[in-house]
Amino acid sequence: MRTLSFIARRNLFIGLMLLAVIGSWMLLDREREESAATEDRPATPDSYFTDMELVRHDENGRPSMTVRARSATHYPNDPLIYMEAVDARGKQADANWALTAATGELSSENNRLHVEDNVLLVQNKTGRPPLEMSTVVLDIDADSEVVETDAAIEIRYGKSTVTGKGLWASLADGRMIIESKVRARYEP
Repeated sequence: MRTLSFIARRNLFIGLMLLAVIGSWMLLDREREESAATEDRPATPDSYFTDMELVRHDENGRPSMTVRARSATHYPNDPLIYMEAVDARGKQADANWALTAATGELSSENNRLHVEDNVLLVQNKTGRPPLEMSTVVLDIDADSEVVETDAAIEIRYGKSTVTGKGLWASLADGRMIIESKVRARYEP
């Protein structure tokens, strides 16, 4: 009986050791994949700009979006331009919008802008009070004039406030969807 107990304990110990080795191997493999993804970008940029200004034009040659940044960096074989102190502006037929953020990433086609940290988007429409959106992260598609975020958002219009989590909004026609946790305070 005592021998059987010793064999069972030995097998349990071997099984636990095998499980620990397999778990360690899987964790190490995952860490290698993550470090390989960050190693794709070389440490040395191929372009660095200070006081950058980029103007995007529509199909008729008119300016549709201007992006300014205190500094911008591009790395070889990377489709993004990394920016600090971002100031972007756009124009529609009856409205203008302005965006500020601490950091941002602009696609090489200049049609997608991803901004983070202290994001403030203000839309001014003719004859109406400004609409202000603040969040921590926001994506703008310049082609469709759509902004999106999965983060918490606060929207101010006049004295009224709406908060929620997750947003899809069209800058072109004013349609807006707040995904969850919506709270509103209306003041005329």
